[in-house]
This record gives sequence, structure tokens and C-alpha cells, in this order.
Amino acid sequence: MFATFVDSKIISGSEGKDRILSIFDERIEYCKQHGPTSPVDDQFQNPFIKEADEMILHRAKNIDFIPSRSTHLIGSNDSKTDWQYRLFPVLRPELLEEPTKSRYSKHRTSLQWRGRDRQQQHSEHLRQTPDERRRLIKEATAKPRKGTVNSFSHANAEQTNTKFVADLLTEVKTKTKRLLVFKMGQEAVELGHGEVNRSGVEENTLIASLCDLLERIFSHHSTKKQCKSALWSLLMSYKRSKDKKYKADLALRKQSLATTLDSSSGAPRSAILSSMEAINMGRRKSTGSTAEPVVHPPNTDLVFDMKKIQSMPAIRTDVGCARAWVRLALERKLLNKHMKEVLYNSELMKKRYKRCSFLRTEDEKEQFLFHLLSLEAVDFFCFTNAFPSAVVPYKVLIFQSRKFQAGTSANPWICLAGEMGETGMVRLPKYTQEILFEYTNLGRLSTLRIGHDGTGILSRWMVEQVLVRNQITGHTYNFPCGRWIGKGVGDGSQERLLVGQLISPSKKLDDVIRVRATSPMTAGSSSPTSRRRSSSPPKPGKDFLQETLTDAVNNIVKHFYRPEKERGSLTLLLCGEMGLVQCLDEILQHGFKSARFFRNNFFVWDFLGKLTF
Repeated sequence: MFATFVDSKIISGSEGKDRILSIFDERIEYCKQHGPTSPVDDQFQNPFIKEADEMILHRAKNIDFIPSRSTHLIGSNDSKTDWQYRLFPVLRPELLEEPTKSRYSKHRTSLQWRGRDRQQQHSEHLRQTPDERRRLIKEATAKPRKGTVNSFSHANAEQTNTKFVADLLTEVKTKTKRLLVFKMGQEAVELGHGEVNRSGVEENTLIASLCDLLERIFSHHSTKKQCKSALWSLLMSYKRSKDKKYKADLALRKQSLATTLDSSSGAPRSAILSSMEAINMGRRKSTGSTAEPVVHPPNTDLVFDMKKIQSMPAIRTDVGCARAWVRLALERKLLNKHMKEVLYNSELMKKRYKRCSFLRTEDEKEQFLFHLLSLEAVDFFCFTNAFPSAVVPYKVLIFQSRKFQAGTSANPWICLAGEMGETGMVRLPKYTQEILFEYTNLGRLSTLRIGHDGTGILSRWMVEQVLVRNQITGHTYNFPCGRWIGKGVGDGSQERLLVGQLISPSKKLDDVIRVRATSPMTAGSSSPTSRRRSSSPPKPGKDFLQETLTDAVNNIVKHFYRPEKERGSLTLLLCGEMGLVQCLDEILQHGFKSARFFRNNFFVWDFLGKLTF
């Protein structure tokens, strides 16, 4: 009862209220306004108790219907007896005087007979042969054959199953819609989805409810004995079938390669292998450390996500693995793809589910996948926020400038920070532009500090941008720089604070790198010396600067007017690209004379320091 009441309360946020729920809310609101001021206040009198007593008394005094006296006698089979519907029949006294008959009387009689003749039966069994005993035992224990199910019961079962499948589909639609409305917030209200009522309902609660619904769907009419999680059991079966297929393909490749080596009429196998190793070594040498790092797309394989979940020591049960997998697929926007990959494996589905199951009904399955696809319209961080103590591998790609002597011989380092903490100083090997390290989950990344110790012959470093990828969720963050790092060049700073921005999964990483190299803000963010010596595009005018500053200020004001759940990153609005700090820097750089003869360059910060001090 209480669980049903809580579900009705939650659903009332997106649909209409029930009559009983409305009465309950009115009484709760009345108690809040006119209730006692303290728990020990005895002067408050609850008006609803008196109202309930009056209703009961009114119902007892006002009788709706008084039946007339009936002439029908109980136990009479006479069809001519005057009897009407909704009239109480007359009791027959002779029936009341008869002894009562219990339904257990026949059973008690049989028990008495068994107790009386038990010794006689035992003696008869001892006189029989073993074959006769086995025959009698077989006949006594044999169950009668069940009759065939008639057409009415079969149709009734089919109708019940159809209704249950339709209810599951309706529940999928309701839960996915509530998740979308919750994530869209005020935008959903503008699109006509009603008021945003999220009091007491958080994202974790909605996602947990979706996980429970998926467990019910995947356990519907399953033919295999499931573990505690039907979803994870099906995923493990799919993983085993895929691993088996991969091993067969690998064995076939090895066999074909061995056949090719044996049938070659040229050099022997050892010479061919040595030449292949030489080619590989040549390729390794050609791709030296000074080459630009290669950006590969994130792995979107279903088995890859399952292995990442299984490698987390904090998850120990099958139910926990299934819930973590759903959260990870939601955050990576791959839930529809993974579900489609499993559900369209016809051999596996026929082996594990009956024909009447929800997952083998084509129309319902298509609508189910469509509702899951709609969840990709919003961004989820349900996996990142749910496992703060998980160890996450981070891959860092540093893109240096293509200018002459843009690299450095000093010892570089980075410090990565997010919503859940920071890594501290992470030393990078010399002449390395790509590194992979593991650290406790940092959440959504916000800033990155990069610098070096200033040692070596080339103690300067020109960094265009840095890409950091979370190897579990696949989220890639772009940290644009475009400035010199080191003394004697630019403003002489040996470290930079870079603000990161999450790259959309639909955007290609090569396009991000290409856009960064030709971005109009690159010229404004670079050092004055490099800007003067390079053939940079013309500087922005006054109108452009004023419009950019207006947009930056408006974005910050809108940030604080939004609900707290809908706010983004304030750091990005302040220090990110086209943020307030960058706009102010562009305005102060406009028409500023920094270069002077026989003296060090004069920067905006020096000018502000002289005005302040």
C-alpha cells in the first residue's frame, strides 16, 4: 500500500493527480498551515477526525435501501417460489438443526481406515514378490495425466500476456519521458511538457527505477535459469558467444598464415619473420617521440564496457554489474546500440526466451529501442557521479606548435583537476607528447595546469592544446593553450592554467584539432611577440569586442538565474573560450603598446599592477 502510494505521488508530477491523493495533499497542507507549533502542543484539534465521525454517523442514519420480506426458503428447489434479486431469503429452522458437515470429514474417515488396516496391509505386502511390490508402488505413485488445455484457457492466458507486455511498454515510455523532462528542465516546460516538479526525485532514483524495469523486461518468459540479474546473465551469454567466435576467427587466421608461410617458395620462414620484425622496427623508429600524437576514436564495443565493469573491485554482485553497465551505457549514449546488438542476435534470443516474451515481440521491441534512443538527446553523468572511489585511466595528448624549436628539453609536468579532486603534479617523460596514467575518479574535468622546470638548453615550450580522455566513459576534454611556456619568451610564465571543455561525441576529434589551429581567438590568446612576428589575421574591431563582452556577461547572469540543477560550469563561463576573462584580455590588448626599445616588453598585467600599487 505504501509503495503504491509513493509511486502515485511520483507519477503525479508528470500526470494528473488521483482523487485520493488530492484529498491527502489538501489535508497535509491544512495541517502545515493550522497545525500545532510544537510536538507537545495539546491545544490543536484535528478537524478531520470529527469529519470522519460525522460521515460514518450520517451513513448509519440514512439507509439507502430497505429490502422487503421474502418468501423464498433456503434449500428450496421450487422454481415457482416468489424470490426477487437483492432480497434476503427466509431461513429454514430444520436446516439449522441438522449437524454440520465439514469438508474434512471424508479425509478423517480415510485416515481412520488407514490406521485400522495398516497392519493388515503390511502383512499382505510381505507375502508378495518383489516384482509385484514394484508394480503396486508404481501404480500408486503414478500421477494421472492432465487433460489438454481447452481453447478458452489458452485464449485467456494469451490475452493476459498481451496486456502485461503492453503495460511494460507503457511503463518504459513513462520512465524515459520522466528522465528526459528531468534533464531538460525549463526547456521541457517551454516545449509543453507541464511544470517541472522534481521535489524529492533525483536522477539516481529515476535511473534506479529504469534499471529495475529493465530487469523485469529481461526476466519475462526466460527459458534459462537466471542468476539474480536477468540482464547481466544475458550479457554474459552474449559475451561468451562473441569470445568463442573471436577465438575461432583467430585460429583460422593463424592457420591461414602458417599455410602462406609454408607455401612460400622464396626465403625460409626465419628470414620472412626477421624481415617482418625489421619492418616493424622501422615503423617504430619512424614514429618517433617528436611526432604529433594520433587521436583514435573511443572504443564503443559492448564487450569493452563489460570488461571495464568487471575490472572494478567495488562491484561484486551481478545486480551491481547490471546497474553499473546501464549507467555507463547511458553516459556514453550507447544504450540503444548495445541493446539492439543483443536483441537482434536471433540465435541467442531463441535459446533463452520463449516466443511470447516481451523481447521476442517485434513491434514492442522496436518501440522499446526507440524509447531508449530518445535518452541520447541529453547528457548523463550518472556513472561518473555514482563511483567516486573508482580508479580511472586517463590518457593525455599534448599537441605542440609546428613552429621551429617549439619543443622543450626541460622536464614537463601536468596537474589535472575535476569536480571531485585533483591529481597533483604528474611528471611527464622528456620528449613525450602522449601519456596514460591511472588515478581516482576526478569527475567532470575542469582545469589543467601545465608547465616545466626551466632546465635544459631549450627551456621554452609552445603548446597549442591538450586533449584528456577518460578511458572508461570515453569523454574527451579539450584544453586550448596557444601560448609559450618558459622564461625569456612571451610573458615569461613557466606554467599555464587551461580551462577544459567537453567535446561532444558527435564531433570528430580531427575537426576539433583543425579548428583550434585556425581559430580566430588563437591570435588574441598568444603572446605579443609571437603575434607581432607571425602573419596573424587582423585584430577584432571595437564592435566585435563589445558584442563579445556583452554575450559573456549575459551568459554569467543567466547562469545564476537558472535552477541549481540546470547550471553548467561557471569556470568555463569565466575562463573558457569566449569567456569573460578572455574578452577582458582582448579589450585590454586592443591598441596596447607592449614593445619598447632596449627594455623588456610591457604587458597588460604590468600596467594593472602599476595602477593598483
